[in-house]
Amino acid sequence: MNICHVCTWNDDRATFRYRVGIPAPELWTLGHAVHVNDAPMEGATNVWHKHGKYLPWDLFEPGRDAFDVTDDHFAGDKRKHYTDICEKARIVTTSSPAMADRIKVETGRDALYIPDALEFPIIAHEWHGGRSCMWFGHGANFATLASVKIDCPLEIVTNCSRPGSRTNVRMTPWSHNAMLRAFKRHDIVIIPQGKDAKSQAKGNNRAVNALAQGKFVVAHPTPSHKELEDFIYVTDDILEGIQWGRAHPENVAVMVAAGQVYAAWRYSANASASAWADALED
Repeated sequence: MNICHVCTWNDDRATFRYRVGIPAPELWTLGHAVHVNDAPMEGATNVWHKHGKYLPWDLFEPGRDAFDVTDDHFAGDKRKHYTDICEKARIVTTSSPAMADRIKVETGRDALYIPDALEFPIIAHEWHGGRSCMWFGHGANFATLASVKIDCPLEIVTNCSRPGSRTNVRMTPWSHNAMLRAFKRHDIVIIPQGKDAKSQAKGNNRAVNALAQGKFVVAHPTPSHKELEDFIYVTDDILEGIQWGRAHPENVAVMVAAGQVYAAWRYSANASASAWADALED
């Protein structure tokens, strides 16, 4: 199969890495050619991404092309674009079961769930007392930190232009290597999440990658986090989770080790690539 992801190559975007860049080599191994282009390719199975105006959406071919939906934009000004393309697509793919439910409600389409590929290698869990924690993600999600109470230093790894510190908060510009270094500095990763529909439909790639790096994850409840509730601490009170981890390091070690086994099976690049192949060949 000849697959063309209709988007722009951008390793700074998590969606591109998880949905395109990481599974691509595995798809080649499975015998499928993978291309990235900012326009559809003739003779290829074209998979369109996001909603960027830079893409020639007038070339989207109804009944033939696929549409990958990774965020809930059905309540905003992009609603018409998403409903129109979902209705026209041969297949619709998505990055979480909760997002598939939203697509079904809004468009009537049954979307195929393809898990985000694991980005970071699995390393052994170490515990140094849980004296600091880490948050990572796009700056657009800063609002989730506003109401979170913590009792220790926090490092934020995000798309900021330069590093900086203020009181107990350290800002680190995102890069793959910066993430690896930050993971080494902290025992705990916090993942607060909003209660709105868009937030609740998000996938669990941050929790999965933090587990892979041996971290204790404290996260707000979402449908995608529920899948991992045996391996991460899911709570409405992030500080409660942090303090529980400090008081139960043996439990933390068991949870993380089991979560790493699960992540390696469920979210490997091979698992993601196989899901892509099955969906596009159907």
